[in-house]
Amino acid sequence: MTAITLSNRPVYTLSEINKISHSISTNHQLLEVEKQIASIESGVNALAKKTFRSARFSLIKNLLPKGGTVLSFQSKREWLEDTAIFQRKSVSIIYTENYSADDWESILTNAIDVVYISTIQQQTLNVQDYGYIIQKAHSLNIPVVFDNTFGGLGHIYSPLKDGADFVLIDTSSIELFSKHRVHAFIVEGENGILHSNKDKVLGKTVLGVQKNNRILHTKWTYLFADKEDYLEKLVKKASRKFGDYSRTANYVARWLNNQEDIMEINYPGLKSAESHIHAELYFKGGYGYTFKFSLWDNDYSYSLLKGLFRSGNVNGVQVEVDSERKEFFIQIRTEDYTRVLNYFQKVFSILKGSVEFKQNITKENKLKQVFDFELKQLLTANATTYKRRN
Repeated sequence: MTAITLSNRPVYTLSEINKISHSISTNHQLLEVEKQIASIESGVNALAKKTFRSARFSLIKNLLPKGGTVLSFQSKREWLEDTAIFQRKSVSIIYTENYSADDWESILTNAIDVVYISTIQQQTLNVQDYGYIIQKAHSLNIPVVFDNTFGGLGHIYSPLKDGADFVLIDTSSIELFSKHRVHAFIVEGENGILHSNKDKVLGKTVLGVQKNNRILHTKWTYLFADKEDYLEKLVKKASRKFGDYSRTANYVARWLNNQEDIMEINYPGLKSAESHIHAELYFKGGYGYTFKFSLWDNDYSYSLLKGLFRSGNVNGVQVEVDSERKEFFIQIRTEDYTRVLNYFQKVFSILKGSVEFKQNITKENKLKQVFDFELKQLLTANATTYKRRN
């Protein structure tokens, strides 16, 4: 199989690429994709990876070549698949979820080498005080890495603007990348402590070195720029879509928040949400496109709603159920908020009608039982009186 090394190839601008009449070679495509991703995330360099797992492992391995400790604000659940792999590289992970809310600051001073944060914690939908965490970490010369998968390609939140050192992005579910070989990116920021730290081998050179050493298959295809600014427009369009998704999620979450069947709903865009103050402070293009809710403690309602969601979903709406907590996680990936809102209104209308019907049947059964009991008592009393008279 023929392979090419990027270091042996010239770097063309996008306009120069578009003047080439024949197919653009793989490395030119990929370099341009990386350039656009770095730009959209407000970074200075980006490195494409086949999977998010490989992107995270590659970055942390390079940040901690001799091993070390990661303080993760992300749940342990998100690391389980790779825990053993990191252990083999002498990398240990401490999870803030195992401590009280303010303990992380004292942990930070205890031999922490990297701080790892997710833009929106998917289990809790918490939004942290990012700026404060970055400032505290940098005061101890500790680099900060963000999983910005749910930052909407920088549209919802751009950690690199607030001084984060690197962001990781999982693009596997983004339509623009879903059919291509690239499913993740590492993006480097210019405001991080590593970018200008000459005592570190990392920062400015870590992604460049990996680019120069990588080998690409010539038969692989990435994104094809067939006219000027085409790729740039594609990436920007994909980024803007997340703002539309957030708007749809916002409409639906607000509607659900007013439904009597809902016990609790968690969405950063709601003022009642614990994370709203931080979301308001840091998010610029919406409050995210994921929310969760739970019903009042009624097994029948929970089971019925779960069945309704499973029997007929709508495009652009992904529903996951936490059976243990009886919570519904909703992820929105469509800008058609009217269609999605109509869907939820229909589902809850059916739910409400079915619950009321069951309650009426239950009430009628109870009334019938009371009537039967009282009739039996009356007949028994009459029979006793009749026996006494005879």
